[in-house]
Amino acid sequence: MRSLIAVTIVAMFSSNATAYSGLDFQRDCHTTLTRKGQLSDPTVAISIGNCVGYLEGVLDAVHGQPTGICTPSAIKNEQLIRIVLKHLNDNPAKLHDRASSQILVALRDVFPCR
Repeated sequence: MRSLIAVTIVAMFSSNATAYSGLDFQRDCHTTLTRKGQLSDPTVAISIGNCVGYLEGVLDAVHGQPTGICTPSAIKNEQLIRIVLKHLNDNPAKLHDRASSQILVALRDVFPCR
């Protein structure tokens, strides 16, 4: 029993907590766009939830803040995802940065407020 507790404690403190990266977003959103009709597959459903949920979470978090982003009101999540994926594909050095910052950069580049 003691060894199980010790292993559990070591595992808890040795795991690395990492932010959701551009690479994570790219992977999940690629799955979202290419396999969106396969929701019965749990891994696909999780990827779609991660991609769309993260995107909407970032946008909700900055709603009303001065981000310099002015998206059209009728824009769909799929178009936003494609914009961010293009940015990540064009800037592979940024894949290990936080996905949230890369989402904002990509959308600011395409939809700057004028």
